[in-house]
Amino acid sequence: MKKRTKIIVISCLCLLLAGVLTGIRLLTPSDKTETAEVTSGVKLDKRAVEYSNDVSDEPEDSDPSLIRFPGYPDVTISEVSDEIPIVLVNPQGNPCYFQFLVTIEETGEQLLLSDWVEPGMAIEGITLQKPLKAGDYQLLLNISTSSLSDGGLMNSGNIKTELHVTA
Repeated sequence: MKKRTKIIVISCLCLLLAGVLTGIRLLTPSDKTETAEVTSGVKLDKRAVEYSNDVSDEPEDSDPSLIRFPGYPDVTISEVSDEIPIVLVNPQGNPCYFQFLVTIEETGEQLLLSDWVEPGMAIEGITLQKPLKAGDYQLLLNISTSSLSDGGLMNSGNIKTELHVTA
């Protein structure tokens, strides 16, 4: 009889332990709180904010399946600045996500590699790891695209703009 009691007690303790471990697992915050939302296998950039861009110059009969790439004006910053005030936007109505790779063309130095940005969203500014020396730089903005419907890669775009760093 004692042997049977021990088996019952051990079984109950095992069940209790399993319940406690399950409870701990369910109550522990997951790592997903620190990462961007993932949609259809596409990791969205957590820095992206809603952005309303003016599409008034868009023809009324424009094809909604076409990808619109924005243009970027020259940018001027001080050599003590650690931020490039550029808005990397995926225009509203695009049929795809954008991923931005921003480099200095002359040196190949990578300034930013974003996660995916939804249409109507933008990354406002590029934080520099170190200030740039005074001079003129050619920024190369490589924009990769991924379909909203199936995540497949689409056409990409390369845009150049000048960055002027003043003393």
